[in-house]
Order: sequence, then C-alpha cells, then structure tokens
Amino acid sequence: MTVTGGNINIVITLVNVNTIVTGGNINIVMTLVNVDTIVTGGNINIVMTLVNVDTIVTGGNINIVMTLVNVDTIVTGGNINIVMTLVNVDTIVTGGNINIVMTLVNVDTIATGGNINIVMTLVNVDTIATGGGNINIVVTLVNVDTITIGKT
Repeated sequence: MTVTGGNINIVITLVNVNTIVTGGNINIVMTLVNVDTIVTGGNINIVMTLVNVDTIVTGGNINIVMTLVNVDTIVTGGNINIVMTLVNVDTIVTGGNINIVMTLVNVDTIATGGNINIVMTLVNVDTIATGGGNINIVVTLVNVDTITIGKT
C-alpha cells in the first residue's frame, strides 16, 4: 500500500500493488500491472499502460493517455480524458465530462452527468447513458446495445 497526503510521482513500473491512496495528485508515467485500487482526491495522470487494474476512483480529473486493459471500474467526480484504447473496461462513471478519443472494445457501461465525446470507434459497448448532457460520437459504433440521452 502507498498512502500520501501529497503527490505521488511514479516513473516506471508497478507490479502487484494492492492500493494507492493520495489526497493530492497521482502522476504515473509508464506501466501498472495487477494494481487493485487507485484512489485520489486530486487528479490522476496516467501516461502509458494499465493492465488488470480493478478500480480507479478520483474526486478530480482522470487523464489516461494510452492503453487500459481489463480495468473493472473508473469513477470520477470530475472529467475523464482517455486518449487512445480501452479494452475490457466494465464501467466508466463520471459527474463531469468523458472525452474518449480513439477506440473502446468490450466496454459494458459508460455513464455521465455531463457530456460524452467519443471520437472514433466503439465495439461491443453495452450501454451509453448521459444524465442531461450531449453525446458526440464521430465515427463508428459496432454492436452497441443502448444509447440513452437525458437531454432532448
């Protein structure tokens, strides 16, 4: 377990880390493998690859730049900015905006109180729901079961 009231700056690789908790910011630069829980009151900035991470929870923003594989839950009170690829992510929940730029594969649920901006391709996404914002999907959806928008 890593616990701090300030910032965590991790530069290379974490393997089999159960819990990361901080009241500040988490800046992770390269690879996390088999990390159970990441919790922060600030921002999470993850730059490269997460594999088999069970839960990511933040009161601020989550900025994930490259690839997430087998991440069960992402929850944030702020914005989620995911830039490249998500594979086998069960749930994404945010009170703010979700900005996903490239590809989602096998994502069960995306729910937001704000806007969802998805730019490229969704494959096998079960549910997309927004509480009052807009959904902006630009290119291709394959096997998407439900899209629900609270705002008409």
